[in-house]
Amino acid sequence: MTRGRMRAALAAEWEANGWEWDMQIGAFILDRVAADGRVNPEAIAATLPSSYMSRYGSDRESLAEAIERAIGGESIEADPVGASSTVIINGDTYNLSFALSEGAKIENSPIKVGPGAQTNINIDASREAVFAGIEALLRSGLAGSWDEEAARALSGVIEERGDLSAEQISEFTQEVGRTADPEPGRVRALLEKVAVGAATSTLGQGLAAGLGLLLQNPPL
Repeated sequence: MTRGRMRAALAAEWEANGWEWDMQIGAFILDRVAADGRVNPEAIAATLPSSYMSRYGSDRESLAEAIERAIGGESIEADPVGASSTVIINGDTYNLSFALSEGAKIENSPIKVGPGAQTNINIDASREAVFAGIEALLRSGLAGSWDEEAARALSGVIEERGDLSAEQISEFTQEVGRTADPEPGRVRALLEKVAVGAATSTLGQGLAAGLGLLLQNPPL
Protein backbone atom coordinates (compact mmCIF):
# COMPACT_ATOMS: atom_id res chain seq x y z
CA MET A 1 0.00 0.00 0.00
CA THR A 2 1.36 3.44 -0.86
CA ARG A 3 1.95 6.04 1.83
CA GLY A 4 -0.95 8.16 0.60
CA ARG A 5 -3.38 5.26 0.64
CA MET A 6 -2.30 4.46 4.18
CA ARG A 7 -2.81 8.08 5.19
CA ALA A 8 -6.27 8.13 3.62
CA ALA A 9 -7.22 4.84 5.30
CA LEU A 10 -6.03 6.07 8.69
CA ALA A 11 -7.81 9.41 8.29
CA ALA A 12 -11.06 7.61 7.42
CA GLU A 13 -10.72 5.33 10.46
CA TRP A 14 -10.01 8.31 12.73
CA GLU A 15 -13.10 10.06 11.38
CA ALA A 16 -15.21 6.94 11.95
CA ASN A 17 -14.09 6.97 15.59
CA GLY A 18 -14.89 10.65 16.02
CA TRP A 19 -11.23 11.60 16.34
CA GLU A 20 -9.78 14.65 14.63
CA TRP A 21 -7.12 13.65 12.10
CA ASP A 22 -3.72 15.09 12.96
CA MET A 23 -1.27 15.28 10.03
CA GLN A 24 1.75 15.30 12.35
CA ILE A 25 0.59 12.17 14.16
CA GLY A 26 -0.22 10.64 10.79
CA ALA A 27 3.29 11.36 9.54
CA PHE A 28 4.70 9.85 12.74
CA ILE A 29 2.69 6.65 12.24
CA LEU A 30 3.69 6.34 8.58
CA ASP A 31 7.35 7.05 9.33
CA ARG A 32 7.25 4.30 11.95
CA VAL A 33 5.72 1.87 9.44
CA ALA A 34 8.43 2.77 6.90
CA ALA A 35 11.18 2.29 9.49
CA ASP A 36 9.80 -1.06 10.73
CA GLY A 37 9.00 -2.36 7.26
CA ARG A 38 5.50 -3.39 8.33
CA VAL A 39 2.52 -2.27 10.40
CA ASN A 40 2.84 -3.11 14.09
CA PRO A 41 -0.25 -1.48 15.68
CA GLU A 42 0.68 -2.21 19.29
CA ALA A 43 4.22 -0.89 18.89
CA ILE A 44 2.99 2.26 17.13
CA ALA A 45 0.32 2.94 19.75
CA ALA A 46 2.87 2.44 22.52
CA THR A 47 5.01 5.30 21.21
CA LEU A 48 2.22 7.86 20.69
CA PRO A 49 2.21 10.68 23.27
CA SER A 50 -0.20 10.34 26.19
CA SER A 51 -1.45 13.89 25.60
CA TYR A 52 -2.71 12.83 22.17
CA MET A 53 -4.84 10.04 23.65
CA SER A 54 -6.20 12.13 26.50
CA ARG A 55 -7.25 14.80 24.00
CA TYR A 56 -9.84 12.39 22.60
CA GLY A 57 -10.50 10.30 25.68
CA SER A 58 -8.94 7.25 24.06
CA ASP A 59 -6.34 4.70 25.13
CA ARG A 60 -3.46 2.83 23.50
CA GLU A 61 -5.50 -0.32 23.00
CA SER A 62 -8.22 1.55 21.09
CA LEU A 63 -5.62 3.30 18.95
CA ALA A 64 -3.89 0.01 18.18
CA GLU A 65 -7.22 -1.51 17.15
CA ALA A 66 -7.97 1.46 14.90
CA ILE A 67 -4.56 1.20 13.23
CA GLU A 68 -5.10 -2.52 12.72
CA ARG A 69 -8.51 -1.96 11.10
CA ALA A 70 -7.15 0.73 8.80
CA ILE A 71 -3.79 -0.67 7.66
CA GLY A 72 -3.16 -3.93 9.51
CA GLY A 73 -0.88 -6.33 7.66
CA GLU A 74 0.29 -3.70 5.17
CA SER A 75 3.70 -2.27 4.33
CA ILE A 76 4.67 0.91 2.47
CA GLU A 77 5.39 0.42 -1.22
CA ALA A 78 8.49 2.10 -2.63
CA ASP A 79 8.06 4.08 -5.84
CA PRO A 80 10.64 4.36 -8.63
CA VAL A 81 12.53 7.52 -9.50
CA GLY A 82 11.39 9.03 -12.77
CA ALA A 83 7.82 7.93 -13.41
CA SER A 84 4.55 9.22 -14.77
CA SER A 85 0.86 9.04 -14.00
CA THR A 86 -2.27 9.42 -16.08
CA VAL A 87 -4.91 11.55 -14.39
CA ILE A 88 -8.40 11.64 -15.89
CA ILE A 89 -10.44 14.63 -14.70
CA ASN A 90 -14.08 14.71 -15.80
CA GLY A 91 -13.17 12.58 -18.81
CA ASP A 92 -10.16 14.64 -19.94
CA THR A 93 -6.77 12.90 -19.80
CA TYR A 94 -3.57 14.48 -18.47
CA ASN A 95 -0.22 12.69 -18.53
CA LEU A 96 1.89 14.02 -15.68
CA SER A 97 5.62 13.28 -15.72
CA PHE A 98 7.89 12.97 -12.70
CA ALA A 99 11.17 12.92 -14.66
CA LEU A 100 13.46 14.52 -12.10
CA SER A 101 16.84 16.17 -12.45
CA GLU A 102 19.99 14.37 -11.34
CA GLY A 103 20.21 14.15 -7.58
CA ALA A 104 16.47 14.56 -7.01
CA LYS A 105 14.38 11.68 -5.75
CA ILE A 106 10.94 10.28 -5.08
CA GLU A 107 10.48 8.42 -1.81
CA ASN A 108 7.30 6.97 -0.28
CA SER A 109 5.06 8.55 -2.90
CA PRO A 110 1.45 8.85 -1.72
CA ILE A 111 0.18 7.53 -5.08
CA LYS A 112 0.87 4.50 -7.24
CA VAL A 113 3.19 5.73 -9.98
CA GLY A 114 4.74 3.89 -12.89
CA PRO A 115 3.69 2.69 -16.34
CA GLY A 116 -0.05 2.29 -16.57
CA ALA A 117 -0.84 4.17 -13.35
CA GLN A 118 -4.19 5.95 -13.71
CA THR A 119 -6.36 8.08 -11.45
CA ASN A 120 -9.96 8.98 -12.28
CA ILE A 121 -11.30 12.14 -10.67
CA ASN A 122 -14.77 13.66 -10.74
CA ILE A 123 -17.29 14.99 -8.26
CA ASP A 124 -18.17 11.44 -7.15
CA ALA A 125 -14.57 10.21 -6.74
CA SER A 126 -13.19 9.33 -3.32
CA ARG A 127 -11.18 11.89 -1.37
CA GLU A 128 -8.23 9.51 -1.78
CA ALA A 129 -8.50 9.84 -5.56
CA VAL A 130 -8.59 13.63 -5.31
CA PHE A 131 -5.50 13.63 -3.08
CA ALA A 132 -3.83 11.30 -5.59
CA GLY A 133 -4.55 13.84 -8.30
CA ILE A 134 -3.08 16.65 -6.20
CA GLU A 135 -0.06 14.44 -5.55
CA ALA A 136 0.50 13.76 -9.24
CA LEU A 137 0.09 17.44 -10.09
CA LEU A 138 2.59 18.44 -7.41
CA ARG A 139 5.14 15.80 -8.35
CA SER A 140 4.96 16.92 -11.95
CA GLY A 141 5.27 20.58 -10.98
CA LEU A 142 8.23 19.97 -8.69
CA ALA A 143 9.89 18.11 -11.56
CA GLY A 144 9.54 21.23 -13.70
CA SER A 145 6.46 20.13 -15.67
CA TRP A 146 3.59 22.10 -14.15
CA ASP A 147 0.36 21.41 -16.07
CA GLU A 148 -1.83 24.51 -15.84
CA GLU A 149 -4.75 22.88 -17.64
CA ALA A 150 -4.75 19.88 -15.30
CA ALA A 151 -4.55 22.23 -12.32
CA ARG A 152 -7.51 24.25 -13.58
CA ALA A 153 -9.58 21.11 -14.18
CA LEU A 154 -8.72 19.65 -10.77
CA SER A 155 -9.45 22.98 -9.10
CA GLY A 156 -12.91 22.98 -10.67
CA VAL A 157 -13.68 19.53 -9.27
CA ILE A 158 -12.48 20.52 -5.79
CA GLU A 159 -14.66 23.64 -5.80
CA GLU A 160 -17.66 21.64 -6.98
CA ARG A 161 -17.18 18.96 -4.32
CA GLY A 162 -16.58 21.37 -1.44
CA ASP A 163 -15.16 18.72 0.90
CA LEU A 164 -11.51 19.84 0.94
CA SER A 165 -10.15 22.99 2.57
CA ALA A 166 -7.11 25.06 1.62
CA GLU A 167 -5.58 24.12 4.97
CA GLN A 168 -5.91 20.39 4.25
CA ILE A 169 -4.35 20.87 0.82
CA SER A 170 -1.54 22.95 2.35
CA GLU A 171 -0.77 20.19 4.87
CA PHE A 172 -0.79 17.57 2.12
CA THR A 173 1.48 19.74 -0.05
CA GLN A 174 4.02 19.85 2.78
CA GLU A 175 3.79 16.07 3.19
CA VAL A 176 4.50 15.60 -0.52
CA GLY A 177 7.40 18.04 -0.26
CA ARG A 178 8.91 16.17 2.67
CA THR A 179 8.87 12.86 0.81
CA ALA A 180 9.92 14.28 -2.57
CA ASP A 181 12.77 16.35 -1.09
CA PRO A 182 12.99 18.74 -4.08
CA GLU A 183 15.62 21.41 -4.54
CA PRO A 184 14.53 24.80 -3.07
CA GLY A 185 14.75 26.33 -6.53
CA ARG A 186 12.16 23.86 -7.80
CA VAL A 187 9.82 24.72 -4.94
CA ARG A 188 10.28 28.44 -5.52
CA ALA A 189 9.68 28.12 -9.26
CA LEU A 190 6.47 26.14 -8.71
CA LEU A 191 5.27 28.59 -6.06
CA GLU A 192 5.66 31.45 -8.54
CA LYS A 193 3.49 29.60 -11.06
CA VAL A 194 0.87 28.57 -8.52
CA ALA A 195 0.70 32.03 -6.92
CA VAL A 196 -0.76 33.52 -10.10
CA GLY A 197 -4.48 33.61 -9.38
CA ALA A 198 -4.10 31.41 -6.28
CA ALA A 199 -6.54 33.52 -4.26
CA THR A 200 -9.41 32.55 -6.54
CA SER A 201 -9.41 28.81 -5.78
CA THR A 202 -9.15 26.44 -2.83
CA LEU A 203 -6.53 24.36 -4.64
CA GLY A 204 -4.42 27.41 -5.48
CA GLN A 205 -4.58 28.77 -1.94
CA GLY A 206 -3.64 25.41 -0.45
CA LEU A 207 -0.76 24.77 -2.83
CA ALA A 208 0.64 28.27 -2.44
CA ALA A 209 0.48 28.13 1.37
CA GLY A 210 2.01 24.65 1.50
CA LEU A 211 4.84 25.48 -0.88
CA GLY A 212 5.57 28.69 1.01
CA LEU A 213 5.84 26.80 4.30
CA LEU A 214 7.98 24.18 2.61
CA LEU A 215 10.44 26.89 1.60
CA GLN A 216 10.51 28.20 5.16
CA ASN A 217 10.92 24.74 6.67
CA PRO A 218 12.68 22.53 4.09
CA PRO A 219 13.06 18.78 4.69
CA LEU A 220 16.08 17.87 6.78
